[in-house]
Amino acid sequence: MSRNNGHASQVAPRDRADIEALKQSVDLVRLIEESGVTLEGTPPNLKGHCPWHEDGTPSLIVDPDKKVWHCFPCGKGGDVFNYLKEKEGLSFPQALARLRQVAGHADFQPQAPTIERPALRAVDALSRSEALRHVAFFYQNRLRAGREGRDYLTSRGLGVPELWDAFHIGYADGALLSTLPPEGGIRDTLTKIGVINAQGKEHFYGCIVVPLEMPDEGVVGLYGRRILPNARHRHLYLTGPRRGVLNWQPMRQSHRCTIAESVFDAMSLWVAGRRDATCVYGVHGIHDDLTLLLSQFAVEQVTLCLDADPPGREAAVKLARELSERQIRCLDVRLPAKDPNELLCQQGPEPLRTAIQTAVPFAAEPPAEVRLEATEDGFIMTWGALSYRTTPKLTAGSKLKVLLQAEMDGKSYTDTVDLFSHRIRTQTANQASRQFGISRDTVEGHLSAILREAQRWIQQQRQKNTVDVLSAQPPPEMSDEEREEALAFLRRSDLLATILADMEAMGYVGEEKAKLLAYLISISRRREEPLSGILLSQASSGKTTLVNLIEKLTPPEEVLSFSRISPKAMGYMPKTSLKRKLVILEERVGGEDADYSIRMLQTSPVFRSAITSPDPVTGETRTRIYEVEGPIAYLETTTNPRLNHENATRCFEITLDESEEQTRRIQEHQQRKRDEAWQLAHADMWVSPEDICRRHHNAQRLLQPLLVLSRFQKHVTFPRRRPRMRRDHERFQSLVETVTLLHQYNREISELPRPGGPVRYVVATVDDYRMAYELAQGILDVTLHELSRHGQDLKAVMRQMLLERTQGDVDQMHQLPFTRRELREHCNWEDHRLRETLNELVELEHVAVIGGSQGSVYRYRLLPDDGYGPGLEGLTSPEDLARAMSG
Repeated sequence: MSRNNGHASQVAPRDRADIEALKQSVDLVRLIEESGVTLEGTPPNLKGHCPWHEDGTPSLIVDPDKKVWHCFPCGKGGDVFNYLKEKEGLSFPQALARLRQVAGHADFQPQAPTIERPALRAVDALSRSEALRHVAFFYQNRLRAGREGRDYLTSRGLGVPELWDAFHIGYADGALLSTLPPEGGIRDTLTKIGVINAQGKEHFYGCIVVPLEMPDEGVVGLYGRRILPNARHRHLYLTGPRRGVLNWQPMRQSHRCTIAESVFDAMSLWVAGRRDATCVYGVHGIHDDLTLLLSQFAVEQVTLCLDADPPGREAAVKLARELSERQIRCLDVRLPAKDPNELLCQQGPEPLRTAIQTAVPFAAEPPAEVRLEATEDGFIMTWGALSYRTTPKLTAGSKLKVLLQAEMDGKSYTDTVDLFSHRIRTQTANQASRQFGISRDTVEGHLSAILREAQRWIQQQRQKNTVDVLSAQPPPEMSDEEREEALAFLRRSDLLATILADMEAMGYVGEEKAKLLAYLISISRRREEPLSGILLSQASSGKTTLVNLIEKLTPPEEVLSFSRISPKAMGYMPKTSLKRKLVILEERVGGEDADYSIRMLQTSPVFRSAITSPDPVTGETRTRIYEVEGPIAYLETTTNPRLNHENATRCFEITLDESEEQTRRIQEHQQRKRDEAWQLAHADMWVSPEDICRRHHNAQRLLQPLLVLSRFQKHVTFPRRRPRMRRDHERFQSLVETVTLLHQYNREISELPRPGGPVRYVVATVDDYRMAYELAQGILDVTLHELSRHGQDLKAVMRQMLLERTQGDVDQMHQLPFTRRELREHCNWEDHRLRETLNELVELEHVAVIGGSQGSVYRYRLLPDDGYGPGLEGLTSPEDLARAMSG
């Protein structure tokens, strides 16, 4: 049966009005109680135990009149649709279909099982940011549940639902405490934060509440505006430093913002169309978090729209001076009313919009003369007789600390200063102004200039220590001698044997097939259809060493190696940064989140992403197209034998030799490196790793991306029994062509006439086919087989053990039971590996379980084969191909 189960026919009521009518027709209380939750109390605050977390005290609140529910501790809430979706783990169309069934409109078809959500963290473990986020979400629901808060916002010209959603505006109507347990857990957390005051009451009761956020931190503060006209304290914040920036997202995209004095003024600017509006929370200057983001997001222009009263104008001038010293262009808005909100309320959004559009630059003050002198660990800036020796400290995060040593006329002042902190800069300016007898404003101007220079200095230091691996790196100039050496290397008749000898000289012994195939995968980046490979083995088997060796032998400008790739990283890389390059992922687990983008770049010439985001100024949603060109050659390593099918069909699965014999070879090589007699006897044969790498780099740079044709394709057959063999066939053909491409300097290069000009090509030979066939043997046997390499190995061990016990009687072999202990003693595998592989054989019906449950020992039986032979059965052998060609 199809997993879609006919969603399209079940979710016809797409119109919002139809869906709302459907919701209203369902009794929310009855639905919740039928799901196993007992509700008690009286409307509008029915209470029950939340089904999503350990809930000692009922915290699920249900309002049957408004048909909404909410659980404060875990943050879940919504209407009847949300309850069905969350409780039964349904997708959007599934939840609509289920809602129709509950409402009596259609039969609900059972859907495919969904993955259960991971358990939420315990309520006691809520962080400050999580707790504030839940509080803000609760207040948002309360704003929409009653009229008091909405009426107040409307009276202030802010009765716009889109504004409420954009700023996550809420209202504290006093219902919060009734949703909390009487003691412990979340109540203690909110008391510590300050949401609940020392008297046990809501700090923001009777307030419009707006969350204040920071990137990567979430909600870090709350602002409250009391709605009663005679309130003693109209503006409320949480106790402690005022954290968070209102509406910080637009400045990250547009590198500009509009600054008002207060939260309500900023929201008034938003209503007037200025979607990049934020605020400074008064006339006391830019607070620390806003200072940090202005620098972090490289804001280039700020429009100041402070109040038109004397304190507002004085603050605007001071802010403009401070921002100008940071090379930020400042525009001045002259309001025809006291503040933006008053103008909005009295005359509407148009006059406010006009005032912003006619903003003019602040008059620039002549810069003070300053001398700059570099030192070994920083710089010295001097204004007249006052000099500041500054030693920046390279620290990560949201601080810019410097050791500041100021001197003037025999007086000195020394301190460690965080230049990103407005509060600390102000303290430093106060102390230095008293020490030297100059104005505080003068010192503040000096500190702003020092901040700008410190940022530039740190950026220079980081650039010295950072290599941009994604930028185009031209290959180094190749001397005539180096070119002749590389050509002689490529023209060798024993080229592949020489490559293997070089790889052994670099320290990697054995694994000839794996080494050659990995090398050819790297070479295939020159082709239109590059190859990919997954190196599969247990830990310490040498897979990481092999990919590191391939990276060393590949020209640096043509290889990128990553330890981890985040989900969206590939889609945002420079357009041509990956094209025709070898990409190495050191361990599969480091790129699982980026699986899709990696797969697309393995097979597609362009990976194209469409991303929607709001315009920072207009607020309109726009779609941006990001393109990254491929394809890529690709190598990764893993210890997990159970590969994703989509990945496996695109890659050669290269399993490494884990035998005792290979371990012996490695240990002997390790001993030879330290053996004086052996080293002296072979001293004349020694070539430095640097020389080997240089020769391979230059040789690979000389390889041309020629078209590869052949004269034997009509004689070649390939297995066809599974759909995936379509890709496997193309991959095998690409391997043959890569072998040919590597040998191009031993072949005649011809031209194929084409419209627009001839195309140069080289012809594949039967020897190229033979090499690809030999490399594919064992590897394609694994990848074309339904079992993993471990599954095939264990089945072979199992057959050997049973044949020994039955003295070669095949029929009896399939009837003889055995235990996992007996199998483990025979093959000497680790138990976890044996258990996983045995489960694979059972799942794919190569082995049957014939007993074992309720504490008894499990027994197994080897099933007869299904008639399929090795994976390469059906692929033309080199000998058959040679005979067909000669005939």
